[in-house]
Amino acid sequence: MATAICPACMNEVEIPPGTRPGQEIQCPYCYCTFVPIPASEGETKGGLDLEGVKEAVAACCLGETECGGCQQEACLIGFAKRAVEIAEEQGTVRIPGGEELLPKEDFRYYDPVALEDCLVEILLSCKSCQEYHSNDCVRNLLRNAIEIALLGETIDYKGSVFLYLIDLDKVNPEIGERVAAAYRSKKGLG
Repeated sequence: MATAICPACMNEVEIPPGTRPGQEIQCPYCYCTFVPIPASEGETKGGLDLEGVKEAVAACCLGETECGGCQQEACLIGFAKRAVEIAEEQGTVRIPGGEELLPKEDFRYYDPVALEDCLVEILLSCKSCQEYHSNDCVRNLLRNAIEIALLGETIDYKGSVFLYLIDLDKVNPEIGERVAAAYRSKKGLG
């Protein structure tokens, strides 16, 4: 059976047989209606650009020579790598309980330019989920890991990249300005 990803809650939804192109369906999880795009026609399963995000996360990794072996459970970047792997392996955009696994006590120094680039890639993959935002979303977990490495804290995501960029600018105006400019540039917004 064909499936589509609900743009509001990001759950995989079966497309009922006989659904015509352009016809709305209702998500059984969040009850919003949307016009489905079968997963085979979408960007990737779940709408998460895994390759772009995976490359950006890998660019942040200090490597085994610096760390003496990957300790995913104690490393923000190792955690982010594993979150992307889980999303790929399971074809999901949610990792229940993932927020509790975030290694908030990782105080390693990471390249801030690589972290900012990674944050931009994660934001580019975000859907404006608004009130359907979930802290268990892979995008949220990745963003939180990068925020801790870059800022030492997480920023509450309000379901909108635009609102997030405003909040990032309040936390750190220099980083906020660079990330917003890179996001606009990559998004083709000027």
